[in-house]
Amino acid sequence: MHSPTSRTGSTAPTTAQLSLIRMAMLGGVLLFGAIAWWTRRNDPAPAATAAMRNILGVAPLALGIVALSTVVLLRRVLAREGDPARQATLRIIGWATGETAALAGGVSYFLTGDASSYFIGLAVLMFTFVGLPVPERR
Repeated sequence: MHSPTSRTGSTAPTTAQLSLIRMAMLGGVLLFGAIAWWTRRNDPAPAATAAMRNILGVAPLALGIVALSTVVLLRRVLAREGDPARQATLRIIGWATGETAALAGGVSYFLTGDASSYFIGLAVLMFTFVGLPVPERR
């Protein structure tokens, strides 16, 4: 009997599966941005205190720097990694860091009404997609 962490018989996700994961990540971020916009257009007053607005202004930028640094690091690791299943896992981790920055920007937009943090986060997510592309069809 194999343990749940056993690597025996593990297969790498297909290019289509990885593309679907990326579309789901992007779709969630865009949907959250649309909801934030819909909410903000009727009530432009910030829902956050001044101290919270300061934190929300910095958090997406800080997470963006972390995501960009992660992409640079993962590109080096991917260049040496031969296992397609492990490569896929590392790509998803990199994309998730970009999604984190984008969602933090969305939260900032939702609570403060400042859309710039959302667009910065969205740009970071796009950079992670470009920096860690889906591999060629297998």
